[in-house]
Amino acid sequence: MATEPNVTVIGVYRLAVTSELIDATLEQIHGYVPEGDDRAELEPYCSDLVNGVALVEVLVKNRDERFRVDDFGQVVAGQDPGQRQAPWLETYLTLDGKQRLIDNRYLPDTPRDDELRITFFLHFWEPGIPLATSYGDVGCPSVSEMPERLTRLAPHEPPD
Repeated sequence: MATEPNVTVIGVYRLAVTSELIDATLEQIHGYVPEGDDRAELEPYCSDLVNGVALVEVLVKNRDERFRVDDFGQVVAGQDPGQRQAPWLETYLTLDGKQRLIDNRYLPDTPRDDELRITFFLHFWEPGIPLATSYGDVGCPSVSEMPERLTRLAPHEPPD
């Protein structure tokens, strides 16, 4: 008898919002880093944007053919499920979470293993809302500080 697939959310982590992160986000959005009054006007929006980003770390056991990282996200009440934020910059880690399994974070091939440890970023994280997965909704722990190992293994980059 086959064991059912299972997803456990190991952690949900906030980004360390630094001036470098704000600068990179401003440059990505506007094509340059504004200064003076322009920066003062645009910086609060960028700060809100990066403060809403979370890195989610999950462990998937007994994975089957239904598994797709694109199925992961949050469905907010009153929002069309098709409009939810997509996971991005997924990183496959060793099961102990200490090393990156695949070096290419931009077009990673999903490992064939039945068990996977994955991190991915989601915008507009809503604490208290479960994570939708290929196998149904899963509860999440409270948002906590990003562990140093994930800062190194799964660094944030502003989306294109």
